[in-house]
This record gives sequence, structure tokens and C-alpha cells, in this order.
Amino acid sequence: LGGPNTCLRLFANLSPDLPVAAIMIQEISPKILPAFVKKFAENVPWKVEVAQDRLVIEQGTCYISSYENVVTLEMNADHEACLKIGASTEQPLDALFSSAADLFERHTLGILLTGIGNDGAEGFARIKRRAGATIAQQINTCVYPNLVQCAVEQGVVDFLVNENDLSATITTLINRVDHAEA
Repeated sequence: LGGPNTCLRLFANLSPDLPVAAIMIQEISPKILPAFVKKFAENVPWKVEVAQDRLVIEQGTCYISSYENVVTLEMNADHEACLKIGASTEQPLDALFSSAADLFERHTLGILLTGIGNDGAEGFARIKRRAGATIAQQINTCVYPNLVQCAVEQGVVDFLVNENDLSATITTLINRVDHAEA
């Protein structure tokens, strides 16, 4: 989660060739989400889609959902990781991060950017328990620092990163896990 401009800059500088898919939650009305996704896709090298129920996740694709929905991950009958879209919850980031950690364990990378509230800290804790990694935007660069501050205070952030260094940090962490597999 983060402001649209922060996310746009991040994905503009992040290679879609990385062996990952991304799920992004935005505080945006579901009514304007398709137009937002279309505009976002015009400005980044990633394939960008609206997150939809039962959609199988694919490498190099960024799925965007409204904060008004809860997005979790699960295996389908063919043992493919797919999105599950449910009714809204007060803690959609916790739900997403926790389901990703349960499914991908140490291959999970949670990223928390600017926002209000405490959503995300519990999900970050689950990621860490499953040996994944967590990144948060440096508090002093957040427009709304509450989400990050809560996660930092709970000790569940592995890396506090300046906005300008997010894509390089993400790439390094993904490559580290990918090379450990070889």
C-alpha cells in the first residue's frame, strides 16, 4: 500500500523480469479502479491487471485491488497460486500478507508504504515467522506515516528504505532468495 505516485515510481524502476508477481492494494474506489489500472499500465513496464477472484497469478504481473476488498492468495485445484477476492475487512493488508506468507513462506516479500492506521503489522509478523522479508518506506518520507510507524514499533520491519531505494532493495532481496535456490 502506498500513494499512487510512490507505487508508480517503484514499478517504473522495477524489472518485470524478476521471478515474482506483485499484488498492490490502493485506497481507491472500486468504481474507478479499472481506469486507474489502465493509466498505471501505460506508465510501467509490468503487465498490470485489476485483481479478480480466482485469477492465477503470473510472473511479471502487478495485480491492483481496492482497499475496499480483501485479497488473499490460495492454491487452486490445479495447484496454481491464485487470487481470492472477498468482502471488505478492517485489516486487508494483514489478510494479504498473512495468506502470502502461508502460501509462499520464505519466498514472501511484504512491502508497506505510506498510510493511516495499523494494518499490515500483524501480516508482517506472519511473514517474518515464515522466514520471508519485510520492507517499509522510511517514516520521514511517508505522507501518512502511521502504517509504517506501527510496524516499526512492533519490530516486524526488516528493512526501512528511502523511497528512491525501494526498487534496488527489492531486486537485491529477490535475487538473494533466487540465488539461494540454485
